[in-house]
Amino acid sequence: GAGTVVNIFRRGKHVRIDELALKAGFLPDWMHLPPTKQIGGGYSYIRYLSTLRGDVDANLWCIFWENAKPGPFQPTQRDKVGINVMVVDKSFDHLPCDIWSSTKDMPEYSLQILIPGNSLCGSGLASLPFLCVGDIVRIHRIRVWQKQQRWMNMLCQKYSAVSHFEPVEAEAHTTTREQPNPEGPNFVCRSLTHAEHPTMAQGDQDRARELQNWVRTRLSNERMSMYLKTIAELMHGAPQKGDLIVKVIDVSLADEMLTVEDGSTIEPLRVEVRETVEAVGWLFAHIEPGHWLKFRDVECHGPGFPARAHAARVSRVPTWCRDVVERTEALRGMRSDDIPAAQQAPNPFLPSWREDPEAAGRGGGAGGAGLAPFGRAKEEEPEDEGVALAAPLIGFAGSVAADAATTEVVEHPPVAAGAAAPEAHGVTPAFRLPPRTTHAATAGAGPAQLATSYAKSSDSLERLGGVGLAAERGVRCHVLGGFDVEGVTGPFGGAGAQILDLVCAHCSACGHNFAWNVLGTDVSDAKRRRRELPCGHWAFRLEFRCCLHLRDSADRAETFEAFVADGQGELFGAAPQAVVSDPSARLQAQRRLDGILKSAEHPRPSTHCIAVYRSDGLGDASGAQRITHCPAMIVGA
Repeated sequence: GAGTVVNIFRRGKHVRIDELALKAGFLPDWMHLPPTKQIGGGYSYIRYLSTLRGDVDANLWCIFWENAKPGPFQPTQRDKVGINVMVVDKSFDHLPCDIWSSTKDMPEYSLQILIPGNSLCGSGLASLPFLCVGDIVRIHRIRVWQKQQRWMNMLCQKYSAVSHFEPVEAEAHTTTREQPNPEGPNFVCRSLTHAEHPTMAQGDQDRARELQNWVRTRLSNERMSMYLKTIAELMHGAPQKGDLIVKVIDVSLADEMLTVEDGSTIEPLRVEVRETVEAVGWLFAHIEPGHWLKFRDVECHGPGFPARAHAARVSRVPTWCRDVVERTEALRGMRSDDIPAAQQAPNPFLPSWREDPEAAGRGGGAGGAGLAPFGRAKEEEPEDEGVALAAPLIGFAGSVAADAATTEVVEHPPVAAGAAAPEAHGVTPAFRLPPRTTHAATAGAGPAQLATSYAKSSDSLERLGGVGLAAERGVRCHVLGGFDVEGVTGPFGGAGAQILDLVCAHCSACGHNFAWNVLGTDVSDAKRRRRELPCGHWAFRLEFRCCLHLRDSADRAETFEAFVADGQGELFGAAPQAVVSDPSARLQAQRRLDGILKSAEHPRPSTHCIAVYRSDGLGDASGAQRITHCPAMIVGA
């Protein structure tokens, strides 16, 4: 109302404001935004980002939080290149750190950093800064532009200056959660906009130290993101999307691929970074093995496949923050080979089977020794009635590839000559999936059948001889039936009568295959020690790799070869890692292999069926189609 009076007290100063004083603009200087020019040989700064408003120039201090889209860009003035970064300060003190990127209670503060440059390539990209979370930034003469109420953009002008205050101890990186020293460190001031001589007074040292102590205290005790996941959670969770904090162990610019780890899985994760070419070049110009990175909005398509991330949304993180300390401890726990297992502390990042080595091979099934999501034990197989074992994606002949992820091994009791068909024994034909049963119930020595959930009925199945004609029309996917499995060969061409003959060590870097025990029989130990394969890489996993030799049950002249690549164990009901380490899992997988091979010996109508897909490859010299190898893919049950 007209009689309203406001009393404001700040640092021993007091002002009384009524309606008349407000309309006349009679406000003391200390209530205005400070000027951007030097006064008395020094600069004045706003105290908090939250005091900014649109269409003003300001001097300010802030803390780097993360890189932002679109990554490197070239503004209208062609002699500049720049990036956008998100910043915070003590205005966020009342909010948890994990919502700083998503809260609607505060604007998002975006800082534009421009440097001299004529193009977004070569040295231009390398000159753009790649800051670390928690770095202190000082800005002079920045222009503030507000977009709605949600975004506060700080734009560089011709005379703007952006400086980075770097601790003298080179980031003061430690791997413990000790509290920062209020007396130090000292800082060196480095211009990010290529100003020749950035100014630095003692007051600047004190302000930088105050901000770093604050952000280090917060991040040493809190997480960075409410969407943060471990690699294990990302691969096995739903949805398979989230943020990651990981350590870089390999950088491949040619493939635009980073290999990373966080201690939640034995095998590292490959992350494909794209969008845009400039952002990828800028990212790879600054990162190297050993760096810790935060990835925003990573998409994962399951084990065995690289995850995907936007290069502009990758930021470096310090080793002293809580998230990195936890992951460093997890990695150290994985590789503490000199400490007896009984003396090792439990690793909170590892699934239960990793803490109990004896449990690594138990459970069989499609998971075998696969990873369970972080913080959750691996679920038991439900005890339904019947049997159905998912097979992995099968690659098949003549540039065609086959899907066994939805192909299942169905075991039947032996049928004597002249006996009734399987239906007479109450066994459902393979193209109609029978109910599930426990794995123990399927461990008979009788013949087994391949089945797939893609087979709607026996009439929908294609014969082997139709694949070549369909390929000429460009058809890539087929559901095949009416065939016998005449044999299996291993990854190196030998007969595959034994299940161990089908297991190989598959290099995650170059794709070469080696004998599963090329580094010894303790595969987990070889991975922990990062022992190198003959190709020179140490990132690998065990896979089933084999070729199924098929023959049409009616036209015996028609043959077909289907290549299998299975890293999870869907085909034989146990993961390769479990097969080589656990005798019971090996026996279970061997019985299923024997069952497939025995199926051709029994005088019964063939009920095999598999889903296959075409894989482009070279033709045989004779003009016949040649079967090419395909990677494993899980299409869905």
